[in-house]
Formats: sequence, structure tokens, C-alpha cells
Amino acid sequence: MSAMRILALAHIDGRSDFAGVAERCRSERIDVVTVAGGLLPRREEGGNGTAHDRTAMLQRVLSGLADLPCTVAVVPGEHDAPERLVLQALVMSQWATRGLHCVHGMFTVAHELAVVGFGGRVRDDDGREVVSRLEYPGWEAEYRIAVANELDQRLLLVFHHPHAEAKQLDVVDGQHTGSRAVTEMIGTWRPRVAVVGGMVQGQEIYGDTMVVSPGAYSSGQYAVVDEHARDVALV
Repeated sequence: MSAMRILALAHIDGRSDFAGVAERCRSERIDVVTVAGGLLPRREEGGNGTAHDRTAMLQRVLSGLADLPCTVAVVPGEHDAPERLVLQALVMSQWATRGLHCVHGMFTVAHELAVVGFGGRVRDDDGREVVSRLEYPGWEAEYRIAVANELDQRLLLVFHHPHAEAKQLDVVDGQHTGSRAVTEMIGTWRPRVAVVGGMVQGQEIYGDTMVVSPGAYSSGQYAVVDEHARDVALV
């Protein structure tokens, strides 16, 4: 089993300069880049603007990601809304390039890893919202990534919403906000590594899984992960 190297991003917030990431991908022989949501900034944090403005910003972000020299697997974040706009842009970018893949309720294969993901906020009730923000009931997330049962490759799971059993990775404004459904999915498939879009940069062990929150790329943060050794470098 060869060691797979992962570069994890989250909370890009409209930033489209990935030159440093591209150089890191080349120098460290990264196999796959994961993006755990946060493609666009929150509307209350400079993300206001017309639909045309947000579409143009999203296209710049996706174009920059598509230029990276390895497979890129993306899920949308809670504020990457409306769903129609974001998923349409992801699908169009996926068609236009060979390296960028939307894994929101889907998967892609990168060498020896199958990357399976789900974006947005994963709720522990039946609430669902896909216009002003992306929120999904836990049962929908579990149903849509059950494709993992059919895959022969080792799994790499990617979620925007952290798991509920986190020590710090799910903390927002001093409160734990993790999803019990995400906890259940990580516990069911037990990957060596799961990437989440927590607001706090860090790493934690949950069961058999190293859970990594890469931090905010808009502030220059990301993570490099050795999947086999479960060694994490936080940048």
C-alpha cells in the first residue's frame, strides 16, 4: 500500500490565487487536493453582491483550482448558495477540465483512494434549505454517500460540517456545533483520514480516523496529510 498525500483546503472565501498550493503540490508530490467548502465568502463578510458578481467570483475560484497539477475534489460549504448556482458551476468546470471533481453526494477516484463527500451544513433534524444557504437533513447525507459501500478503494471522506464528537474542531463562538450524522458516517466507514471544514484549524482522532480541519485558506491556512502514516502538517 503506497502512501497517498493529500492537501486539504477549506474556507477559500473567494480567493483565487493558488500559486503557493500548486508549488506545494509539485514539491511534495500531492495525489489529491480536497476542498471542504467555503468557496464563496459569507454575505455578511463581504460576500454581498449581485448573482452575477458571485457567479464571476465562483468561476475564478474554480478556474484556479482546476489549474492545480493533481486531482481536486470539492464539496460546497454552507454559504456556497444558492445550490443551483454552485452545483451548476462545479459541473460545468468538471466537464471542462479533467482534474476538478464535485464530490457532493458523489465520489471520484484518485490513484488508490476513493474520495466521497457531502457539503453544506448537515442537520440533525429534517430541515432543508438550498437557496439562501445549504442545509441538509442527516438522513439525506447518509443516503447520498452510501455509494461508499460499493467502492473497492480506500476511502477519503470530505465534509464541510464537522462531526459532533469533536474536541475543538466543531467549536463556533465557544459552542460545539458538530453534526451527529457526520459522526455516524465517519464511524460507519472508518477511513484513515476525513477532512472537515471546521472553523478551527487542527487534527483529532475519532475512533480509527484522523479528522483534519485545514483552517481558512483565505488566511493562508491549509493542511498536508500523509494518508498512510496519518501525519499532518498544518500550514
